[in-house]
Amino acid sequence: MTNAELIALIGDNEAALSALPDNLREAVLAAKKEKEDSDRRLAEAREKANIDAEREREEEDRIRREKEEEERKELLCIGTWAENIPRNRRFVLCERDWQCSAEYVTGGWRYRDPHELVPVKELCAVDIVRGYMSPYFGYYCGDGEEPHQLKSWWKERLKPVIMSETTDSFLTRIRCYWYFFKIYEREKFPFRILTYGVDERGVVNITGRSECKTWQEHRADLEKEFAKGNE
Repeated sequence: MTNAELIALIGDNEAALSALPDNLREAVLAAKKEKEDSDRRLAEAREKANIDAEREREEEDRIRREKEEEERKELLCIGTWAENIPRNRRFVLCERDWQCSAEYVTGGWRYRDPHELVPVKELCAVDIVRGYMSPYFGYYCGDGEEPHQLKSWWKERLKPVIMSETTDSFLTRIRCYWYFFKIYEREKFPFRILTYGVDERGVVNITGRSECKTWQEHRADLEKEFAKGNE
């Protein structure tokens, strides 16, 4: 017990106060009042701090919810021509013609002189609406054998987002795998969109190839098709 607390107890005890001379009684009562005032100010400060902290938490929560809603609208294309595009038309398997200093031969990659480029076909999964690759052209899913690559691209990148059963899992897939490698305006390389079928074993069979176009051109074609359908 502190001295202030002891004096306050004496100040609350009528018998103890009556036994004190006038000057000490007044001093005790003054000290008691000072402690009460101090306790009140401390309680008010704590209450204000709690209120301020709660307001800050509420503001942070509001900002977080707004950001989440903005992100949700952006990822789901809510309110735009792309909102109701079938997922398999938005998230597509693509192919581009490229040149590199390595080529796949049975058993592994063979690296050549860096100045000796050979033509290759590179695959990538692309969100045509937002222009994000997953992860990027030149990344080899599976080994270099095309059937294995096709199967891996489907299993690891396209199937999880296309076949997501809930909106939350769909959003999670986009956040995790379709939110980093952007096809920027300066990247003008053209590519083809592949159409394909997947059998019960997960084997991907290519059934068609689009014209070779830039991402902006592919997106414009998609917008033309679906925006017209929403008029």
